[in-house]
Amino acid sequence: MPPKLTLATALDALCHASEAFWAKATTPIIGDIACRAIDIIMENLKPCLNDLQNIYYREWLACGSVLAGIAFSQTRTTACHSISYPITMRYGIIHGLACALTLYPVSMLNKGAFPNSSLLYDTYKRHGGLKTWLDDVCSGVVNLSLKGFGIAEEDIGSITEAVFTKGRMDNNPVDLKPEQVYDILKQVF
Repeated sequence: MPPKLTLATALDALCHASEAFWAKATTPIIGDIACRAIDIIMENLKPCLNDLQNIYYREWLACGSVLAGIAFSQTRTTACHSISYPITMRYGIIHGLACALTLYPVSMLNKGAFPNSSLLYDTYKRHGGLKTWLDDVCSGVVNLSLKGFGIAEEDIGSITEAVFTKGRMDNNPVDLKPEQVYDILKQVF
């Protein structure tokens, strides 16, 4: 897989694990599985992007992806995925990148609003923090911003109107209002 597709699929799995951890239906076991998935992905994605032919990193990323899949199969996804749908459908942005676009701001809004939240943020912190890690891993591959994907600032309003997917947005631990989603999208513009 080329760098952009490698990045997108791994970031989708990272979102699956993160969202499973904070989803309303989460459990301590799901949280443990999700954190292990996050650790594996954050540890191995940058080295894989630097050495795309290295099967060792790819195997670890596959392992992280499977664990993330197990986690979110029990909880469903939340706001990041809900926000991603119109971005992918209207603008053709690869699904995993569209999800990861809002992972950091959504994680900050959700912080402290779900059980054992410190475990998730400690996992991110072990890898330099989520925002720093995302910026680093995307560097040289993609500009993880709406503007970087060619989306105009004036489109934020219409995107906001289309993000409230039943079963996803209402699964987020913080009940996001349109104004909050608009602010999230402005942050990632």
